[in-house]
Amino acid sequence: MEARVLTGCTAGELVVFRAALTFRAHGTACTAVSEELEADPATEPQWIRTRLELACAPGEKGLLGSQITVEMHDQNTRVATYGLGDSYVERNPAARHLWTVEFIAGLGDLPVAPDPAGRNAGASSGRGSSRTFSDHQVHDG
Repeated sequence: MEARVLTGCTAGELVVFRAALTFRAHGTACTAVSEELEADPATEPQWIRTRLELACAPGEKGLLGSQITVEMHDQNTRVATYGLGDSYVERNPAARHLWTVEFIAGLGDLPVAPDPAGRNAGASSGRGSSRTFSDHQVHDG
C-alpha cells in the first residue's frame, strides 16, 4: 500500500517550495484515509497540515513495516530528503496496526508539533520547511 501527499507554496507563477510525503506500508488488507486538516494560504507563514491514517493486518510470517519519505524542492532545484521507518513481527494474526502520520509543510514558522513525545522528523529547503509526526498503535482482533 502506498499513500502520497503533495503540497507546495507559490509566489505568483514561481514555485517557491514543493514537498511530497510518501508513506508505504507492508502487510495485508491495508486501507488508507487522508484528509487536509487545516491550511493558511493567505500570507507568510503559509502552510498546510494533512493527516494520513493507514491500517494493516500482519502479512506473511507476521511481518509488517512502514516507510515514510519526504522530498522537498526549492526554486533552485535543491532537494532535502528525510525519512522515518519501522518494522514489526506480529504474532497475533487478528491484530490490526494503525499508523497515523501528520504532515506539515510551508513557508515561515510552522505551527507547533501535534505531540512532541511522538516520532518527529523535519527538514528545510530554501524558504520552505516541513515536519512529519508518526504514531503507531496495535489493536488486538
